[in-house]
Amino acid sequence: MLRITPLIRERIKLLRDVLSAADFFFVDQLPPYDPAELIPQKGDAAMAMKVLSRAAKCWQKSSSNTIRWTRLSAPPRWS
Repeated sequence: MLRITPLIRERIKLLRDVLSAADFFFVDQLPPYDPAELIPQKGDAAMAMKVLSRAAKCWQKSSSNTIRWTRLSAPPRWS
């Protein structure tokens, strides 16, 4: 919990909110989610698509570096 607290601090008000804000840190496989959740409250599907496309391009550019993700690793370790 101490390692993820800085990552979720702004998203929670009460300790019980940790489960909904950070449950993905504690599971091996994520459950299916509604793609509509990727659309921000003050945005639309086109904006979400633009942001996700840009993120994908950034990820591809960095793919020359291998990122080794481990459970609860924050930040990821580059190798």
